[in-house]
Amino acid sequence: MNSKSGIIPSLELSTIFSMQEPSSHDGFQYGRIGNPTRQHLENKLAELHNSTYAVVFSSGSAAIHNILILLKQGDEIICHQQMYEGTVRLLQKVFNNFGINTRFINLKNVQNLKKNISEKTKLLIIESPTNPLLEELDVETLCAIAKKHNILTVVDNTIASALTQKPLKLGADMVVESLTKITNGHSDAMGGAVFSNDKKISDKLKFFQHTIGAILSPFDSWLILRGLKTLEIRHKLIMENKVVIEKFLKNNKSLEKVFSSSLGPLISFRVNNKISPHLFITSLKKIIIGHSFGGTETIIQQPSIMMDLSSNSDPRINEKLFRLSVGLEQASDLILDLKQALKKSSRLKLTNDLDFEENQT
Repeated sequence: MNSKSGIIPSLELSTIFSMQEPSSHDGFQYGRIGNPTRQHLENKLAELHNSTYAVVFSSGSAAIHNILILLKQGDEIICHQQMYEGTVRLLQKVFNNFGINTRFINLKNVQNLKKNISEKTKLLIIESPTNPLLEELDVETLCAIAKKHNILTVVDNTIASALTQKPLKLGADMVVESLTKITNGHSDAMGGAVFSNDKKISDKLKFFQHTIGAILSPFDSWLILRGLKTLEIRHKLIMENKVVIEKFLKNNKSLEKVFSSSLGPLISFRVNNKISPHLFITSLKKIIIGHSFGGTETIIQQPSIMMDLSSNSDPRINEKLFRLSVGLEQASDLILDLKQALKKSSRLKLTNDLDFEENQT
């Protein structure tokens, strides 16, 4: 009888693997060093990114942390001024204490990178699109400039995902993604990954992976493998929803600005002064108030309150700004929810209601 293998990847929970001899093994010895389910996920992710190597970690922040320890005391980092809040915390409140300084610069103008490179600059970190204003940077040009100065480049590709952008093809040395978001897509597993075509970089990251131990668990690896099976169809439907909702938002007179990018499921928008921001977000019925993005549910966030933006000086990010992660619900239902919340939170309506109450007394 021919042996058959299941179409669902196996979940290997063992932390100890038997060895034929003390000095030999088949790639697996101890769960922190290696796991078949985790390795299967790394192989699948590398295929998705067209990368030679993929190394997964327990979260996106853990992945970024393991990139940063490639540096040493006295090294300098250049980072775009708009960056994921967790990365900013790591740079300012952790690595700065170890003598690794970061300069936050507006890299929408690529000339600003040239002007700010010094002998100490060893790493360039950018996120494109940015969070939460969804600005797209010229990744290819920025990476080319850095490469001329022997500076390693890292692109946070979480918002775009590999389906819409592959930064390694644009010249990046490393790509980092939170697997928690679009890749898993079900809001039930956390993870992060670093992609590279450089063996030396990958070997160091694998060393950090099993030495520091911020590993992705077998079960989370298995859940993310499950998410990969529906990634393309989920993304297609979400992006179709996004087009419809973005059109509604851009034509709505209650908004003063809509920020969007074709590279991901997010839309950010700023309500005008006629809308009460707090009443708007608390009046939503179908759309969930929550952190993160990229899942099957539509989630809204108020960055000025829900993100750590203590170092932010961008006046565009204030209480009137909201970030919407579009999900798989019916677009018409989401639009109706946005409409009723905007109507309920209208300051004009509130004033009229107050006048009505006064006339009744």
